[in-house]
Amino acid sequence: MNTKKKNKFAFADKSLLVRVLLIILITLPSIAFFGVVLFVSAWTINWFKAWAFLIVFGLVSFITSLIAVIKDPGLVDYRMAKKPGVQKWDLIIVKILGLNTFILLIVAGLDERFQLLSDVPNIISFIALPFTSLYVIIQLWAGTVNKHFEGGVRIQEDRQHTVIQTGPYKIVRHLFYSTFIFFWLAAPLALGSFLALFPGLLGVFLLIYRTAKEDKFLQENLKGYKEYSEKVKYRLIPGIW
Repeated sequence: MNTKKKNKFAFADKSLLVRVLLIILITLPSIAFFGVVLFVSAWTINWFKAWAFLIVFGLVSFITSLIAVIKDPGLVDYRMAKKPGVQKWDLIIVKILGLNTFILLIVAGLDERFQLLSDVPNIISFIALPFTSLYVIIQLWAGTVNKHFEGGVRIQEDRQHTVIQTGPYKIVRHLFYSTFIFFWLAAPLALGSFLALFPGLLGVFLLIYRTAKEDKFLQENLKGYKEYSEKVKYRLIPGIW
């Protein structure tokens, strides 16, 4: 019964047109919800930086999702499915990161509404804007290179888990996390809020902590990963860590 339900809604079982429509139906409400959080917190829709953020982030998210379901819909189905063996500490961190995203948006909105701190200069917001969605592009790259790229930390015994050393994984061991850090620093600046950098820095700390935990877990449990870590020495930032 569960298998039939899964196949019924799988991207791989749909025509190209249906896949495109489904991606629109998934992406637009998510971005719209971000907008609601921002504009209700700011209590105005007359906020150019928020509109710019939503348009850029929404377009990049939609285009990369569209490419993914066209190029490899089966992989998208697998990434969206729940998997056994995900580490409990990772589930907690992911939930906190998700909550922290909305805290960041709310703080940015309140800062815009009450002008709690001085505005971020427009030129800085403009420069920061493309970095808010860089991690979405890297996620697509990582997903096409690494069949084991998932949202949760586990050993994928059901998929003959092996170490991937091509593409972004020749640069640093966790390049996706490296670029996700940009979101936490760039989003507050793109929205014009220095105050929102506080939840942004919390997001950075959580990602660094998650990287350290995941790297240790993989070295202890994934065959060949320790040797890979000696070859590609840096976890997040080349030359630093």
